Amino acid sequence: MRGGKRNGTLILVVILALGIALAWRHYAAFRWDLFAATFGFLHHEWLIAGVLLALASYLGRAWRWKVMMLPAPSRIWSLFSATLIGFSATVILGRAGELVRPYLIAKKENSTLPAQGAIWLLERLYDLLCILAFFGVGLSQLRTAQLPASSRFVPLLHIGGWLVGALAVLAVGILYMLGNKPELCRRRVTGGLSFLPESMQAKLCCGLDSFLEGAQSTGRTGSLAASIALTLFEWSLILASLWCYFHAYPPTQTFTLLDVAVFLGFVSLGNIIQLPGIGGGAQLAAIVVLTELFHLDLEVATSLALLMWAGSALIVLPLGIPLLFFEHLNLHDLRKLENQSNL
Repeated sequence: MRGGKRNGTLILVVILALGIALAWRHYAAFRWDLFAATFGFLHHEWLIAGVLLALASYLGRAWRWKVMMLPAPSRIWSLFSATLIGFSATVILGRAGELVRPYLIAKKENSTLPAQGAIWLLERLYDLLCILAFFGVGLSQLRTAQLPASSRFVPLLHIGGWLVGALAVLAVGILYMLGNKPELCRRRVTGGLSFLPESMQAKLCCGLDSFLEGAQSTGRTGSLAASIALTLFEWSLILASLWCYFHAYPPTQTFTLLDVAVFLGFVSLGNIIQLPGIGGGAQLAAIVVLTELFHLDLEVATSLALLMWAGSALIVLPLGIPLLFFEHLNLHDLRKLENQSNL
């Protein structure tokens, strides 16, 4: 056992050393003076406008969650505070923090984690459809002939159309099945669980029923239309926020709203599915798009990517962290509720 731990540590050290060496080689010619200077030319009025719009988008998320919970009652402040706490947990813990928001809402609104987990899934599907729309705009604006053969966007263009179509069909299909064929979904899932002991099947089916109950908003025309409208409103705020951040930088003040939409589409989809040549992480994806597609200097692209990351993700921390302590949230509660709900 000890030998295995030593080997694992050695492999980790070797990988870390290789990563540092490659990063140093890539950034050896990085002009740190230019990188630092870009922050001195920022227009603060545009920054403030971008931050306010970004925070408003989180309120839009809370309002959409309220609509998706109908006809169950909910309080907008509870949903908004849970949204701020949840996104703060995601910034701090990564993907593991995604559970925090459904957990808090289930706890504060007298609901269940499976039901709120279903609403979380619906939210992701609505967001995915918007991201695909932005990505489609990006594809329509690109011209392969203008890109060098070595560009990271060439393989992206080759698979982009099929990828967008497949993901859109999948998202719409899931929304349709959850809203209009819940009994069919239940039969298919329970049929696949038939090999399990009856006691375990009963617990899982109970959680499945709560999940399908949480997804019932897609079967009501009014709730579905309101959710779609709020999704469009929320992403309009995100787009406007990024546009303000672009205008805060002198090198990107000439960017149009269409340019920002193209940027948002490529970065969002690259961050979700880790496209070849773009990889994961919003910051890395943003740098690649700004340098490859918009031909910005690496230093300017890096500073702008960091600014937009801070202005969209880190801005929730000053609000979310105090609220997190106010709610007395701890990992033990999360594990306990997760085991009880069998999610």
